[in-house]
Amino acid sequence: MSLQAAQKVQEWLTTAGRILGVEAHLSKDGSCSLLLNNNLIITVQVPQEGDRFFLFTPLGELPKDNGFAVCQRALELNAFQGATRGGSIGLVPDEPLLVYTTTHQVEGCDEQIFADTVAFFYETALDLKGTLEL
Repeated sequence: MSLQAAQKVQEWLTTAGRILGVEAHLSKDGSCSLLLNNNLIITVQVPQEGDRFFLFTPLGELPKDNGFAVCQRALELNAFQGATRGGSIGLVPDEPLLVYTTTHQVEGCDEQIFADTVAFFYETALDLKGTLEL
């Protein structure tokens, strides 16, 4: 992972962790998972290359009885990124699991913007889970 990007994201995670009352550290692979209210797990990932970070969270497993309808609804929510507020819903390869993801540049981001970004992501993920009824 980009060392400079990882250092910045780690600083922001440390502050966020203090506010949330949890330890928040990037692992060797550049990821950190936070368990928030409503049992929502948000993972912050800093990739090996580039100056960006990802946020992602599982929305839920596709139901066996109406998985197609849920996928169709997820695609509708993805359209023009309106309901996903700039993010996207995807299907994990080889798993019946829908995830919500966003990508953000480290450059131009600071501690407050990071906190606001995570809070916005959290609210959007809860809205999507409710809409998809997962």
